[in-house]
Amino acid sequence: MKIGNKNPQSNIDYDTLEKIFEHTITTAVTSIDITGLSGNTDEQYMLDCRFVNGYNGGNNFYLLANNDSGTNYGTQNLVGSVTTVSANRSARTNFDIGYCSTVDYICQSNLVLHAKSGYVRTCLINIGRSITGTAVTDMIVTGSSWNNTADEITSLIIQSLNANGLGIGSSISLYRRITAWS
Repeated sequence: MKIGNKNPQSNIDYDTLEKIFEHTITTAVTSIDITGLSGNTDEQYMLDCRFVNGYNGGNNFYLLANNDSGTNYGTQNLVGSVTTVSANRSARTNFDIGYCSTVDYICQSNLVLHAKSGYVRTCLINIGRSITGTAVTDMIVTGSSWNNTADEITSLIIQSLNANGLGIGSSISLYRRITAWS
């Protein structure tokens, strides 16, 4: 599936996205590995996740580039939690891509990752956390970075903090940006 934005005057597609991975979870798992990526060629990825909390309690969801769990990630968050607004910054061991406070609650996460090596990788993340019925507990907008400038991104790993935390009905789609000339 390709999603594009065609300029009618020049007949050029800009920001075309091609789906390269899609998975809906039918048995609860702790992680999903997306392998065989070519970050230097693809240059940009868009990850769209809908997490259903499969753990009976609070559960975080994380993303690792190339299984790197060192303190190589940076983040700046703007958080709207219930009726309170706050901001925070930290060095991390992953990209934080979601949280649910209770079993069967939902989290929606969308991120755009600039993947080409030779640069600090930047990532913009939008997250709706702990959703049930009409209640959305938190909304977070995050600017993140991965400070590995040398290695090509060849895999992305989505993890739950807890065993089998990626519950049944969770869905993950990964797109790559392609430039298509018509």
